Amino acid sequence: MSSSIEQQRYLINPFTGSIDTEENWRAEMNEWEEVDATSREDQLASLEEHPFQLHCAAQLGNYSYFEQLMANGGDIEELNDEGFTPLHMAVMADHLHMVNIIIGVGADIDARENKTSGMTPLHLAAGNGFTEVGLALLEAGADPLLRIDNGAVPGQFNQDGATCIDYAEAASDDKLVAAMHLVVANRQADELAAAWSPSSADADALVPQATGAQQSQQVQRRRL
Repeated sequence: MSSSIEQQRYLINPFTGSIDTEENWRAEMNEWEEVDATSREDQLASLEEHPFQLHCAAQLGNYSYFEQLMANGGDIEELNDEGFTPLHMAVMADHLHMVNIIIGVGADIDARENKTSGMTPLHLAAGNGFTEVGLALLEAGADPLLRIDNGAVPGQFNQDGATCIDYAEAASDDKLVAAMHLVVANRQADELAAAWSPSSADADALVPQATGAQQSQQVQRRRL
C-alpha cells in the first residue's frame, strides 16, 4: 500500500476546502489557534455575511450559531462552492463535538462532495488521521468500503477507487483501520445470517439424532 503513496501528503485544507499539502494547511491551523479571543469573535461575527453560514459555523466549531441556523431552517445537506456539506467541513477541522451534533440532526453520514472525487466525511477523517472523528462516523453507520473516483487525489493514491480503509492505512491509523475491518466483518456476518433461512427439513437435520441403542434405552426408561 505504501508504495502507491508519494512522500508528500495531500490533504483537504479546512480553511479553503481545497486539496493542499499537509504542511501548508497545518501552518494555517497553527495561525488560527494563535489568534486572540477578540479577533476570533470578530471572525465568527463575520459569519452573518457569509453565503454558506452553516458550513462556516461547522468548520469553526461555533455550536450555538450552528444550532441557531438549524432552528431557522438551515439545510444540513447543502453543498458549498467546493461541493462539501457542513459535515465534511466539521470533519476537516477535526471538531468531534460538532461532528456529533451534525450527526444528531440527521445528516447524511456518507454524503459525497461533488466537485472532485466524491469523498465522504469518513474518507476525510481517515486520510487526515482524525481517529476519534472517524470512530464517531463509523459508530453512526458510515460505510468504510465506499470508493472515491480514480485519480482524483493528486500524489496520494494510484489505484482505482481508494476506500476509506485505504485512506486510514495511508495515514498509519491502526486503531481506525482495525475498527473499519470490524465493521466490515460484522456486516458480512449479518448478511450471511439474513441470507440463510433454513427449511424445517434443514433444521431437523441439524438436531442430533439418537442411535438405535439410545432409542432402546429411552423406550425402557419410559416403561419404568
